[in-house]
Amino acid sequence: MASVKTRLTLPETLVRHCIKTLGIGFRGNVKQLPGTPDIVIRGQKKAIFVHGCFWHGHKGCSRATRPETNRPFWDKKIDGNIARDRRSVRELKKIGWSVLVVWQCQTKNEAALTTRLQRFIERGMTMGARDKLRAYFTSHIGEVLTTQQLRKVAGISEYGRRIRELRDEEGFQIKTHVDRADLKPGEYILESLEQKPVVSRTISPQLRNEILERNGFTCQHCGAGPGDTDPFNPHRKVRLHIDHIVPISQGGTDDKDNLRVLCSACNQGRANVQPPSETALNIIAKIRKLPKSEQKEIYEILKKKFETKT
Repeated sequence: MASVKTRLTLPETLVRHCIKTLGIGFRGNVKQLPGTPDIVIRGQKKAIFVHGCFWHGHKGCSRATRPETNRPFWDKKIDGNIARDRRSVRELKKIGWSVLVVWQCQTKNEAALTTRLQRFIERGMTMGARDKLRAYFTSHIGEVLTTQQLRKVAGISEYGRRIRELRDEEGFQIKTHVDRADLKPGEYILESLEQKPVVSRTISPQLRNEILERNGFTCQHCGAGPGDTDPFNPHRKVRLHIDHIVPISQGGTDDKDNLRVLCSACNQGRANVQPPSETALNIIAKIRKLPKSEQKEIYEILKKKFETKT
């Protein structure tokens, strides 16, 4: 019962675990909605109530047998809960929400529970790129995944940004060659379902404008400015983004000293990349001064060295 719960019940913990294994984001105990649903699916108008069979009067369940001692008290209490539950479901459906009630006795079989939750969540669901990547990573825990696979799953060119969001905003431990020596450039691996605590990332328009002006409206990696041609797509122009030098997931903050301007091309390929060393910056500066023919020659050498196998 919402009125007496001080911590998660075992049935609710089991339901949350099943949803996590599906790679679906959710919120718990949303007080702004009728009945304060135990679980609300992110980005979807879907609410889940996890009810104890006794307290919520699960009809036909052996757990719902009412004590004969002081029967009027128990009848009033439990019947009141039943009426409140029905009212909450009606109010949610009235404002366009789908509702699933999971009873305590229905959490014994984890496989059956997971299947039921998946069907409810995916019914009429249009998954975005981030949702698709989350589901793919969580169904391939411990497996090395390539950029080719992840680009295909996401279905968009900026799949790298969605991966960073999974790491920085949801706390998924997605590793790359920067984190593990056994991984090649362009390879990713989700080590476990454990999600690290994350810090909310909010950059105000005022702070954004201040960082843009401070950095001269140019990318701090390649020097590109707004309107320059995207090196990965000649039909597009680069856009400028505010980037965290030390990622949020690694303890970075929104302090001005930790913010810089990157173009969309550099920002897209930055996942898990630390700020370049002084040596690297010097080399990049020298390469930019070379004729294009020599730049291309260097590019081909590096491409051959780091190209991943499909």
